[in-house]
Amino acid sequence: AAVVVLKISPPIKSVQSTGAQKHSKHHKPHSKISQSQQTKQEQNRVPEPNLENSPTYIDTFDRRVYIGAVMTLPRVVVFSNLLSEQECDELIALSQPKLTRSTTVNSTTGAFEVHGARTSDGTYFMLGENPLCQRIERRIAELVRWPIENGEGLQILRYSNGANYTPHYDYFDPAAPGSATILKTGGNRVGTIVMYLQSPEKGGATTFPDVGLEVAPVK
Repeated sequence: AAVVVLKISPPIKSVQSTGAQKHSKHHKPHSKISQSQQTKQEQNRVPEPNLENSPTYIDTFDRRVYIGAVMTLPRVVVFSNLLSEQECDELIALSQPKLTRSTTVNSTTGAFEVHGARTSDGTYFMLGENPLCQRIERRIAELVRWPIENGEGLQILRYSNGANYTPHYDYFDPAAPGSATILKTGGNRVGTIVMYLQSPEKGGATTFPDVGLEVAPVK
């Protein structure tokens, strides 16, 4: 199975197989408190689609994306029609020549290394590397209401028969000695979007073992 992953900068363990308000002078203290609360809310904000009133779809600038399922804790939203068949095939074709064994980050040293916990092949596209990536990145940014520049480039993964990624948190623990090396390049991750480029006959699902959720790999 081929998968494209976008990491955007509350940890969830998974495994892969503004308006202004006018105040009078007497209300200045209240205004400061509200401003502080608003700042705190902004700091705690995460990428999130607008699911008010339980919509069945969200329109982006070029595509209608459907809502398939929503879970609150942990926060999981299943989309469909996010990519076209042609876009899936183009991403596979562009990434095929660049695929190498996937690596993980050593939590002690911060170095990238091949590890038995992750046995896929993978590659990356730089942010905005080509018109296809630019279009997909803009679509996702609109979908989850998050700046394009706060995302990582698209990551392509290929899972051959028997390949997998054991359960893990898709962020970097700030307390780990090796995290500082990674975090200084762009901060921590606050969300992950997984898009399936192929539909295998069996296997390849993304599971959330803590809550018993399994998302099928549908192209």
